[in-house]
Amino acid sequence: QETFGSVWQPRFAPGGDRVSAPVLTKKGWTLAEDGKPLWSSCFVQCWHHQYSPASDDIAAIVAPEFGKWTVARNGVAWRQRASSMLTDMVFSPDGRRIAALAKDDEQWTVLVDDKRWENRFDRMWPPVFSPDSRHVMAKVQQNKHYTVAIDDHCWINGCDMLWPPSFNPEGDKVLIRSVENGAYYRRVLPLADLLH
Repeated sequence: QETFGSVWQPRFAPGGDRVSAPVLTKKGWTLAEDGKPLWSSCFVQCWHHQYSPASDDIAAIVAPEFGKWTVARNGVAWRQRASSMLTDMVFSPDGRRIAALAKDDEQWTVLVDDKRWENRFDRMWPPVFSPDSRHVMAKVQQNKHYTVAIDDHCWINGCDMLWPPSFNPEGDKVLIRSVENGAYYRRVLPLADLLH
């Protein structure tokens, strides 16, 4: 029965018993569930929210101040900020960690658990957690070549083409499919080799 100044895309909680949505109140943007404000905090903007795998936490992309983007978990914003945009936010399989892509001055990096990777890239693809939630990996582009970044470490190979890499179910190996100098490669590499 409630009305708000504006509402972004609603989502069902896992199980379908609750519905939440970012809403615009007189104090700013916040998250509401079943029509009632869920977070006490308000922001300049709030959107792209999602539930953790166990649905006990909710995270969203927020702007605590105009033009500064970050992640808010259960209404608490991270200290790290992105000046251009924040996107592709994802929970880890165990629901304890969050990663997202951050863009500043035409360069991309990863924010994970309120920490910023030191490496910067021209382009990045959505981050992926390992099955045990310990590692974060992404396909990246730098200087017209593609490679894989894991936990802020870059694979030494620069590729002409690269498919999104993937972890094996145990999380100790990574599948990398690439095109290098006109040849197609399919590699299954130990995770330890990519973290040096």
